[in-house]
Amino acid sequence: MAAEPSAPAHPGPSSHPGPLHDDDHSQHRLLTPDTTTTTTAASSSSSRPPSPLIICFHGSGESCSPTWDALATALAAQTRCRVLLYERGADNPTPEVSTQKLRAYLLSGAYLPPLSHDKRQEEAKAKAAGVARTKRGKREGKEGYSDLQCPYILVAHSYGGAFARLFLQQERKNVVGVVLVETGQEGGLDARVDEVQLRRCVLGDRPLVVVRGNSLIGKWRGLEERERMMGAEAEPGKGDKVADGLRQQLQAQRQMLQLCDAEDERLKKRQLGLSRKNKYVHLEGVGHHVIRDRPDTVVEAVQWVLENMDLKETTEGLWAMARRRFKGLGRQ
Repeated sequence: MAAEPSAPAHPGPSSHPGPLHDDDHSQHRLLTPDTTTTTTAASSSSSRPPSPLIICFHGSGESCSPTWDALATALAAQTRCRVLLYERGADNPTPEVSTQKLRAYLLSGAYLPPLSHDKRQEEAKAKAAGVARTKRGKREGKEGYSDLQCPYILVAHSYGGAFARLFLQQERKNVVGVVLVETGQEGGLDARVDEVQLRRCVLGDRPLVVVRGNSLIGKWRGLEERERMMGAEAEPGKGDKVADGLRQQLQAQRQMLQLCDAEDERLKKRQLGLSRKNKYVHLEGVGHHVIRDRPDTVVEAVQWVLENMDLKETTEGLWAMARRRFKGLGRQ
């Protein structure tokens, strides 16, 4: 496994002052490019639509922090986008349950429209909205777009791919691009959802990057070391029977690894069918932990998505969602 590189330096106001993690991995973290600080909810708002929110979907058996720390810091600094490190928690929820919770969390910091000019309605809605805003991110008295507002760019690793794909299924109109890192083999996604997304090319012309590492790199290196020690290049039958038997075993292991590698490549490339505008990246010298070991490659993938996305369609959906939020506040 390649050694973990140090995070690149980002001088100036965009550099993060310290590590993102603490002892509580159940708490979500939001990085904003202006403040380069993390918050547990939407901490600021403005009257203009925001740039995309990058949502990070971590793999199985881990949390976003500390694995994603270097990547998240680099993304906020180099793309000038907001970055959400969303923690699924220790209860290991299903993709369906986690997606429901994530959508509710994003809604908690959604667009808060201005109050009515009618004095009585203003007073009534101010009271109702004050409570709602306290629950929705401690933003009393603030209006406009929050730091959790769409559009979204999804970045998923390993098992997180199933969660990102299901979120995409339910929030397709608000997703402007996707980066899938070492996903496609993890399972967890309903087969019907998988088939429908591929058949309908769910992303259309929205950009998709599939990044494949070499998840078998440890096994390949171990096999090559054993072959070197055994002198595997020698022809079978020219040594003793024990040595010949070991060489045959090594040859069988090589053939098995080649089959597994070919299947892994097929599953990774299969995901390219989710979009007509796609890019495939293969890192031969990196194992499964691309997020940790090659954050620079993932940043480049997100930058490619930003360069190739079209916000026009999503912006129209943004205003439609704002109108729905306004009607919802009116019923409270």
